[in-house]
Amino acid sequence: MNVRYYTQFKDIRGITWKVEILQDGTFTPQEIELSGEGSCKIEWKSVDKTKQIFSSALTLTLSSNRDRQFIDLYHITVGSIRADIYRNGILYWSGVMDTELYEEPYSFKQDYDLQITFSDFAVLDRKKWDRTGFISIYSVVEHSLMAMAANYKLIQLFISTSRSSYSGSTLLDKDMVLCDNFYDEDGEPLTYREVLEGVLKSYDLHIVQKNGMIHLFDLNKLSQLPATSVVWDGDDAWLSVDKVYNDIVVTFSPYDNNTIIDAKVEHDSVNGSPLLVYCDLQQNSWGTFTSPQGFNITLSDTAEGIEKTPLAKFFKIDPIYSGTKCAGVAWCVEVVEGENYVQKVQEPTSVNNQTLFTIPNLKYVGKGTKELLRLTMEMLFDVRYNPFEQAALANEEGNWERLVNWCNFAYVPFILNLKDASGNVLYHYENYTVKDQYGWGGRKEWVAGAGTWGRAWLAYYNKDDRKSASGLGGWKKNKQIIGYNRDILPLSYTKMDDGEYIPVPPCAGYLELIVGQGILIWDYDKTVVANGDKKNIFNCTRWWLYKDVRLELCDKYGNNLENEDVEFKAWINKAAKEELSVDTICGTLKNSSAIARGQIFDADIKQPCKTYSRNGKSGRLEELLIGTLYSQYATRHDKLSGTVEILEDFGTFTDSNSPGTYMLTSETQDLTQATSEIEMIIVSPDRYDSIEYK
Repeated sequence: MNVRYYTQFKDIRGITWKVEILQDGTFTPQEIELSGEGSCKIEWKSVDKTKQIFSSALTLTLSSNRDRQFIDLYHITVGSIRADIYRNGILYWSGVMDTELYEEPYSFKQDYDLQITFSDFAVLDRKKWDRTGFISIYSVVEHSLMAMAANYKLIQLFISTSRSSYSGSTLLDKDMVLCDNFYDEDGEPLTYREVLEGVLKSYDLHIVQKNGMIHLFDLNKLSQLPATSVVWDGDDAWLSVDKVYNDIVVTFSPYDNNTIIDAKVEHDSVNGSPLLVYCDLQQNSWGTFTSPQGFNITLSDTAEGIEKTPLAKFFKIDPIYSGTKCAGVAWCVEVVEGENYVQKVQEPTSVNNQTLFTIPNLKYVGKGTKELLRLTMEMLFDVRYNPFEQAALANEEGNWERLVNWCNFAYVPFILNLKDASGNVLYHYENYTVKDQYGWGGRKEWVAGAGTWGRAWLAYYNKDDRKSASGLGGWKKNKQIIGYNRDILPLSYTKMDDGEYIPVPPCAGYLELIVGQGILIWDYDKTVVANGDKKNIFNCTRWWLYKDVRLELCDKYGNNLENEDVEFKAWINKAAKEELSVDTICGTLKNSSAIARGQIFDADIKQPCKTYSRNGKSGRLEELLIGTLYSQYATRHDKLSGTVEILEDFGTFTDSNSPGTYMLTSETQDLTQATSEIEMIIVSPDRYDSIEYK
């Protein structure tokens, strides 16, 4: 940015002020005129002590010497025009223009006044959060200030919260949050302001721009700063009192989402010419096939939701008389064209240890205590001409019997890696020892390093009959992995929902899921069913489709977890009437969750934080927050308002006639008159001894 306009003046106390209006581009700076007294004001609007962001705005009243002199300041790009104020040559305030709001008198051609406004934190309402992965609390502040696009000298910290050996700026660097917490289920992000407020609230941190600096503080630390006496200017001073509350509820929403991966190919994103599959396949006297219409299947190389190998195709099915509407990845699709069966994708093969498809975007999971991961994938491996109709003479009755008799145990290869925020593989999941032995024993574990093919498998079989029934044919979900097992399965295998049950990883990270090409099939006598063997089901396989890959968190019995917000309730003053409610989106849990996105993490070990300290009290952040709010609202806190000599610096204030340590909750500075019209309220240090929890 470069200076477009500037003006300079002295206030009534002789202080030199300079205002610069900067804009993207190259300009010759032009001097402009302010319109007399009160033409340069900075306002911090009145807010409660519970608010995190103390925004301010600059209002300039300019003299327009000619018609529409400043009309070019109308601009729709946020942050493209900035105002900097200097006090005796030192940066004092900075903010950007809300460029879409511009108005000026239209009845006059020249020598009229107009007002333009600049703000600091207000611009954060118009910018969407755009970061991913883990991010430190301090980085959230820094990125928000970058998005604010204002100028400042430094960030000054007044923080009394600590965790083990970390406090102040170290604490903010060592505490991290997960950016997944700032996106809803549809991927829509919060605004920068919502993120900044949400991160600061749990620590009782507040942010304000004053005297060219950004000040980050908590109320407990603020109450301990030395206070400066105000000098009243005029006769408009008033004494009143702040609110007193009856009780308080602090609610932490940890943003638990039991579904970690829900990978679907978007049906409408699969475009192409549909292929028709009939209900029953019959030949007429001319040698061509005719029959009632069954369903249409469309194949494409492009679609949304999954990343596939170029050898495979995306598919979507639109039912007519049979089938259901769905979409996914296809490896084999054999249909009739004229008098011939034609394979439209790939010829069926057994295991070849190559990637078939990958789930895009890494998914976060933490270290839980009592949870399991449940991985499911629906697969259609079928020999019938129409896999959604009964096997019959016209629908591959003989080959269907072969599939049922031969394909009793089937295994699909996959790789599940756990990565850190930089993309380095920490662990991979293995269960191959279960597959390779009789029964259901063997190790299901996370092993250090990257996964390779053959170390993890999804199993398909019939829970009730592994001798004369198959785990294939039609859409089927994988079951808990077993080896070659003819015995009765335990109840935990027959009663729990379908899926591979995986222990939660040993540390927090991001999951990468890759499904491999091919399939390993065993007959009931453990004969391998493969190409070229006596039992070769691949010679007659017409369909091989995949869809709906899900990875969910469940309890150790396979039940869905109940997710609830965490509430802390306490009395403040039973004689008062109003309730104080505070909602937080970042915080601490009694028992760490593997998927709660709102947890605060230790940067070194990526594990959830639990215990903090402030003013001699140790506990969860929510407990400390209750103590802070109790200390501010349980008893009377005096409020003073009126006009004083300008308060240039950040800090606390006092008055000899009403002693106490006060914080500013609103202020309007008239820079030409060197006055501050203020509202200030006594701020108290944290105390916890008298809190009565509900």
